[in-house]
Amino acid sequence: MDGGRIVDRGSPAEVYARVENAAVAEVLGPVSTVPGIVEGTVVEVWGQRLPLARAAHDGHCEVVVRPEHVVLVGADAPGIDAVVEQTTFLGSVRRSTVVTGDGRRVLLEHAADRRLDDEARVRIALAPVPANVLARA
Repeated sequence: MDGGRIVDRGSPAEVYARVENAAVAEVLGPVSTVPGIVEGTVVEVWGQRLPLARAAHDGHCEVVVRPEHVVLVGADAPGIDAVVEQTTFLGSVRRSTVVTGDGRRVLLEHAADRRLDDEARVRIALAPVPANVLARA
């Protein structure tokens, strides 16, 4: 619910996987939003082309990503450069916040034994999973 109105429905697993509202998605766990461009059945983000989780209008959008769908990649791989802001040990994984060149804060989860120092430079990309997008207002 948002402001007393129903904005999404389904089981928690369905709502978690199928993002239709960023505020609702956040209730079930942290998310980040990054800019993308929808073209047909794919969305381009950070030089990657990902399939859409559901149909969307062509043009600029916000791609909603979960931390487990953001991955660390090599310097030559498609993706975007970022700087580590902070890292938190969560037991089996670490959750790091990075800031991209365009000032976006993006959360990612990575192996617990891969420690990222604050202010370290990294390159991130999205895992090849269907992307959830929100139309830009």
